[in-house]
Amino acid sequence: MSLESTPTDSPPSTAFFPVKRRLGWIYAALLLLFVLLLAYAAYNLINKQDQHASRVETALTLLQQSRQELLHLQAEFDAVRAQAVIEESTRKALEVTLAETQVELLRAQEQLAFYDQLMPAGPSGALSLRALDITPQDGQLYYRVLLQRNAQQAGSFSGRLEFEASGQQANQGRVTLILKPVAGETESVEPAPDILGLGFERFQRSAGWLQIPTGFEPQSVTLKVFEGNVLRLTRKIELDAVLKP
Repeated sequence: MSLESTPTDSPPSTAFFPVKRRLGWIYAALLLLFVLLLAYAAYNLINKQDQHASRVETALTLLQQSRQELLHLQAEFDAVRAQAVIEESTRKALEVTLAETQVELLRAQEQLAFYDQLMPAGPSGALSLRALDITPQDGQLYYRVLLQRNAQQAGSFSGRLEFEASGQQANQGRVTLILKPVAGETESVEPAPDILGLGFERFQRSAGWLQIPTGFEPQSVTLKVFEGNVLRLTRKIELDAVLKP
């Protein structure tokens, strides 16, 4: 009986280890590739988020600028509208004033025509005294004069006023003096050359103060209206009743 050897388990082949090692490297490479892809995706996501945030910030800045411009335009619009309202109000007020002035002018023209019928000014170019008032006040004489000229013909009247007073002068008896003006005001179409000067076409009102010399007691005042050196009009007013208490 021969002894036959039985087969036993042989040790694993050394060729298996290189294959396993290569698989390990492949797994490691795949893991590294996955990590890189994940990192790249995360980087792109973060970059896109940064870009989106930047775009949002830019949009917010533009929106803020647009709001500021809108507020500025709104303020300008409000100012222009307010100015327009003021101008419209002023225009309406001026229209009302103009209408009232026209009514007053028409009424004055009607009254003038009525007075002309009552007291005709005379022939063309004739000068008439419509009103004369002389009042003593505080040692002076306040005068008011209203002259009218029938100005149917062309041209204007140019002349001057003169006030001649008669009365008692201390230690001299009765004297006649030319009174000098203190102050006055004139309303006419053309400016008067001096306080007592005249220059008008149809009407002129003159008012002012006359000096009373020291020691002189006027009893009457005579108004004289000169055109050049020609006496055109004269009117006398007695002051005795006014001055006496």
